[in-house]
This record gives sequence, structure tokens and C-alpha cells, in this order.
Amino acid sequence: MRDVGTANGVAIALRAAVARGDVPGSRIIPCGKIICMTGGHGSEPPATPGMAREADGPDDCRRAVREQIKDGADAIKGATNAPLRTEGGVPRQHPRLVGNGGARGRGHDGAWV
Repeated sequence: MRDVGTANGVAIALRAAVARGDVPGSRIIPCGKIICMTGGHGSEPPATPGMAREADGPDDCRRAVREQIKDGADAIKGATNAPLRTEGGVPRQHPRLVGNGGARGRGHDGAWV
């Protein structure tokens, strides 16, 4: 199951509990907190408090990504507001967040994600 944002490290903790066999479940690929701009999608009600890590500018966004990886994330979710993510009403990936077009990597368990 791919998690797309939870507060307080819940999905990361659940992934560990499933891996240890403490609870039954499918493999979880957690992203930790959503990374968004200050006041952006995921940071304001009705979103759960603590669900997003607000970041402004390239350096802060890189720092936010490193924080999520350090906390145990296997994937990163970056959220932008509508004018940046839609083109003619069709959602698209933002090139600054995707980098080289969606490269895959290895998660904490060594599996490709």
C-alpha cells in the first residue's frame, strides 16, 4: 500500500509493525509528511494538523525531503496548488519535484519503489 501523507509518522510506524509481524498487513510504502509551500495544500484545514511539512524555495524543499527520508519515508509526496499542477484541467507532475522524470529508488527494506 502506498501512503500519500500521514501525520505523526503513523504510516512509518505501521510499516515497521507489519515488517516485525506485530500486526498483519500488506507492504507499506510510506511518504511521511506531504511537502508543500507555506499555506499550501495539506497544511490548512481540513487537513490533519502535522500532515504537511511546509517548505519554501529549493533549499528548504531539499531539506524537507532529507527530513522525510531520515524519518523513514520510502517515497516523497510534494503538493502544489492548482495553478502549478494543472494544465488545461489535466493534473501533471511538477518538473522541480520530479527531477529526472520519476526515477525509482530503493526503500528502507531494499525493495524497489
